[in-house]
This record gives sequence, structure tokens and C-alpha cells, in this order.
Amino acid sequence: MKTIPLKEPLKQFQIDNCRQWIEALRSGKYRQIDGVLASENGSFCCLGVACEIKNMARVIQDDGILGFKYLNNINDSMPDFNYFEFTYGFLPTTRLAKGLGGIELMLSELNDNFGFTFDKIADVIEAACINRVEIEFPNANFRKL
Repeated sequence: MKTIPLKEPLKQFQIDNCRQWIEALRSGKYRQIDGVLASENGSFCCLGVACEIKNMARVIQDDGILGFKYLNNINDSMPDFNYFEFTYGFLPTTRLAKGLGGIELMLSELNDNFGFTFDKIADVIEAACINRVEIEFPNANFRKL
């Protein structure tokens, strides 16, 4: 698996926000979950951590899933695209990794489907978004799904 570097450089405040997110992912403070941004027991997916550190208000949605309330008052289990792109410099659906057979993957897929730990996801964000370099990840030491 390899990272896919962003084509356009981020603005300084977006780099700072990404660094804050990377630090949070590596901190050990957040328990990892898949399938939703956050759970009622305080677990988060990688995108949920991005929402949490920017102090988005948590809400329970109609389907019972914990989500976040955005500036435009829309609740969803995926981060608000406009807010996320402004804050971090790329969309939550941006494909930042390439797997076997050249399949391009989003951070949520690395979190939910491929067993990337928060540390490995932080490495992907750092390489693809801040350093804008391609790095390869061996298929070892992933968390169990």
C-alpha cells in the first residue's frame, strides 16, 4: 500500500490543523472504532477525531448514531464536506492511499476496512498532505478487524 500525495499544497492554517489532527491520532487519547464517526462510549474513527478536535458539537441522529452538528446545522455520519475541506485542505473522500491492484482508498476505508491503526493513518496524512510524498506501508502490524 502506498500514499497518494496531494497535488496542491495546503495553506499554512490547514497544515497546522492537519498537524493537530496527526498529534491527536498518535496521542493514545482516542479509542478507535469503525463504521461511524464516534460512539457513545467515546470511541472514534479517524475522521471523528478530526471533528472532535475542532470542537464540533456531538449529537445523536435520528438513526441513533452519534454524529456531529455542523455550522450549517446538518447532522451526518460523514464530516461536512465544505467545513472539512476548508479546515484540512482536502475532502474526507479524497483518496490518499493506493492498495493492491492500484485501488485508491480514502482514510475512512483505511480505518474501517483495512485495519490501519491511528498511528498508521497519521503517517498517511503526514506523508500525503503535509510532506506530499509517496511512502509504502508493509502489510504487517495492523489492528485486528
